[in-house]
Amino acid sequence: MKILKNKIYIALILFLLGPPAFRNYNLDFHASSGDSDIWFYIKIFSYFVIFFLIFEIKKFNELITYQKSFISIGYFIGIIFFFLSSLIADNKFSFLYTGFYTFGFVFYIFLKELFKTLDEENFIKIIKIVNLIFICLILLTFFLSFTYPDIVGSRKFEKFSRISGNKFSDFKFIPMITFIISLYFFLNSNNFEKKQIIYLLISLIALISSYTRSIIFICFFISLILIFFPTINRQNSIYKTKVFFIFIITSIFLILFSKDSLIEFVTRQGTVSIYDLSGRNLIWSYSLELMKDRFFGYGLGSGFKNIFTNLENMEFNYQILIMKNIGSTHNFFLEILVSGGWLPFFLVIIIHCHILLATFQNILKKKNNVLILLFSLFLCVNCYSLFEVHTLVPASNSFAFYWILLSLITAKNLQINDEISRKKLNHI
Repeated sequence: MKILKNKIYIALILFLLGPPAFRNYNLDFHASSGDSDIWFYIKIFSYFVIFFLIFEIKKFNELITYQKSFISIGYFIGIIFFFLSSLIADNKFSFLYTGFYTFGFVFYIFLKELFKTLDEENFIKIIKIVNLIFICLILLTFFLSFTYPDIVGSRKFEKFSRISGNKFSDFKFIPMITFIISLYFFLNSNNFEKKQIIYLLISLIALISSYTRSIIFICFFISLILIFFPTINRQNSIYKTKVFFIFIITSIFLILFSKDSLIEFVTRQGTVSIYDLSGRNLIWSYSLELMKDRFFGYGLGSGFKNIFTNLENMEFNYQILIMKNIGSTHNFFLEILVSGGWLPFFLVIIIHCHILLATFQNILKKKNNVLILLFSLFLCVNCYSLFEVHTLVPASNSFAFYWILLSLITAKNLQINDEISRKKLNHI
């Protein structure tokens, strides 16, 4: 059993590790280049290693059975449309890109059935492993930002500096996830767990270093849900002490940073307005216009390979939007629309809404703390998906986390549904 668990952990580590990009970032970067390098081949090799580990785990775990579900069928139809769209658009690159993307769906099918066999303790272990991997990636990204800044996209602009993570990590995404997970474990532990406080501080510094306004707002919103949602431990005296501790720390932070400093942060030192979408509204409008007379899309990856990079620069708020560096719709759902067409677009929206609603209903029925965390994380990813498409990029950390989270939340909901059904049968 120990060997089996180790194989699961190795598979998760390989899946979650980058590299998030397989293009060279430099001053002359053009998103349509699609240059492959050693990182790309390492990722392909790691996926085949994961496949091998999956077959090994399946061989020794007879409890794993594969069942059809609305979610699985929906995603399967979406992938078929991705392939059809690339064929209709005569886009060989997109066809191969979709094949790479399909790895995530296959892992989801397996992981969902595997996680269904886990108890509460092992669910928590999986989430803690994910958090630890991401914390390690954050620390390594910080280290490389001083030694090899180009590798992690550490750049200084005229009025501000930021770390993007570049080829090493999805630095916009990872700190958001570690912050939410660490906050959950801090609030739900029986004492002031120092490790979680350290993780929270690391995550907070990383969030500020990423200089991404939407992520900061999302973390604040999800934190309020975790703090004030009626959980099992809410009435515990130490829980109230922790909430008070968070309030004090937040107050100190706000006092240290003056009003002008906060405004400078959310406006990126005055380079954009507080409500500015950095040109995303133009990209979203163009994406919808692009699909006005089409049922099928253009294929996965076509955004950075064929579409946005061939447009002329646009002007917004007296600034120039450099189209060659856009590369995507900057919206997960619109990217699915442009890639696969209208059917996958509506299917994925319905699936996401179904998961959020079903999970919320199960939380009200069972008040399961793990499910509350998974719900918060899935809501977090959905908010993030309104502004970014990294969860669709097959070589990214966020892509791997998306499918792992989908597996965890689906498996936990199935467990609770089965438990409720058994109780109803026992009462008959």
